Amino acid sequence: MKLYLLPLFLAVSLIATPCFAQDIPDAEFIAKGDAARYDAIAFKDNVVAWIEYEQDENNMLASSIHKYNISTGMQEIVIADPSGKFSLDFSGDSYVWSDNRAVYLYDESDGKITFLYTKNPQHSPVIDGDIIVWVEDIDEKRSTLKMYDIKTGEYSALRRNTFYDSYSHPAISNGKIVYIWEDIIENKRELRLYDNTQKNTLEFSVDVPDVHYSPVIDKDTIVWTGMHEGYYTTFMYDINTKESRPVDFTESAQLCPDVSGDNIVWLDFGPYPSNLPWGGNVYLHNTKTGTTEKISKDHKQDYPKVSGDYVVWLDNWGKGHDIYLYNFLNKGRDFLSHGNADDNSSAPTPLPPPETKVRFYSTILNGETDWYSLTPSGSSQLSFELRWDNNDTELSMSVVSPSGTFWHFSDMDDEKDDSAVRMTILKAESNFMDNGKWTIAVSGADVKSETDYDICWY
Repeated sequence: MKLYLLPLFLAVSLIATPCFAQDIPDAEFIAKGDAARYDAIAFKDNVVAWIEYEQDENNMLASSIHKYNISTGMQEIVIADPSGKFSLDFSGDSYVWSDNRAVYLYDESDGKITFLYTKNPQHSPVIDGDIIVWVEDIDEKRSTLKMYDIKTGEYSALRRNTFYDSYSHPAISNGKIVYIWEDIIENKRELRLYDNTQKNTLEFSVDVPDVHYSPVIDKDTIVWTGMHEGYYTTFMYDINTKESRPVDFTESAQLCPDVSGDNIVWLDFGPYPSNLPWGGNVYLHNTKTGTTEKISKDHKQDYPKVSGDYVVWLDNWGKGHDIYLYNFLNKGRDFLSHGNADDNSSAPTPLPPPETKVRFYSTILNGETDWYSLTPSGSSQLSFELRWDNNDTELSMSVVSPSGTFWHFSDMDDEKDDSAVRMTILKAESNFMDNGKWTIAVSGADVKSETDYDICWY
């Protein structure tokens, strides 16, 4: 194996991502994207990460990794490098993906890429803490599992192949790795479990159908797509009790399961054990209460993921594959319409911005939100100016600090009705401004037609 460490300098501090609202009850639109093309979305610890695809100036497929933090409402680009991206997982600041030839590891904290490469194609990487596991193809029919320890730099084969067996579809949580073993001669497939902390295979194996969806593990619970009474069905296994069962059997096809704690989600495609349609309904099951509920409006959703109190999925209507967020405890968040900061922490800006400051120019439509980020140097205040050219339009600006404090400003907050917002955030007591990355959201609350605007900060 060849390993390359590539220093990566991301000079992009401007992020402009339009967001549109859609009438889906109890589901919040969070991003436009095309991640459904390769199941390229991951959701952990209140952070959603996905791959967006577009055509570059040479009409070639370009891709970038984006993330959305539910706690702060911040959306930003993680990395936009030239590598192809066809799968994605992350753990903390570490992101892994594959271009179907090699596996890439990106550390967001120091901006470096580790390139894991062998002569055989590699794909489907997963990560938990310092451990990465992925699939390496041996030939057209056989594949094996490889593992890399970020801390030690050790590279190893997780399983040793014979001439008749193949390993694929790994998932990892808390040192336990679940995967699919296949006997290519007998055409038999089993779900198996390996304890990487103890370096031994646990006594667990169940037959699985020939369906191309990976199992999922969260702590001591495994979920997967099995076959029950002629239907694809979501199954679960409790590692502690060593019990497995269908989660909630229905005479329909259940695919794409995911699990987080006591909550399990899957797609229900209706009574189609074969010739499945594109997209399905999202269902949520709680193992403590034993209840199951449908949480999506229609049957055109893809790849649901659950984490904590939230579920995300990709909408399959049209070509966009937009990303939606559902809070099944209805706790609610709305930093775009109000702030949580002390009223004395901001004031109208007394002076115009220096002419030397760079302005960012864009356009906005009704219901859109454009996102920007900046990392200011140490200062006792931070000033913003947002201007637009249409007197019939109302724009607003939300500002989120690295610590999660947020402000919401409209035209009237600076005491002038002039199609502009000019506000200054002041230091709190003896502290300087929060160090780190700040996020600014420009929202089109009442836009009659496409409106030009510009924004600067200093």
